Amino acid sequence: MKAPHLILGIGELLWDVLPEGPLLGGAPANFTVMAGRLGDHAVILSRIGRDELGRNAVNILDPLPVDSGHLQVDPVHEQAA
Repeated sequence: MKAPHLILGIGELLWDVLPEGPLLGGAPANFTVMAGRLGDHAVILSRIGRDELGRNAVNILDPLPVDSGHLQVDPVHEQAA
């Protein structure tokens, strides 16, 4: 069996605010989740705020097949503007 590839999704992890409600997104994050679902070692490299939206993003990512252990938490910008 072939070893999984290391896939790094570098860039925005954001909330798309839609009429149906907010959805976690961002092209690098979406790509990384899909790579993880295909069996690769997928790592998201991004930065989130130390606020409810940041905590919700981590809670959504936790059960997915991605490594979110490299997310930085911004200590200065604790809440969205």
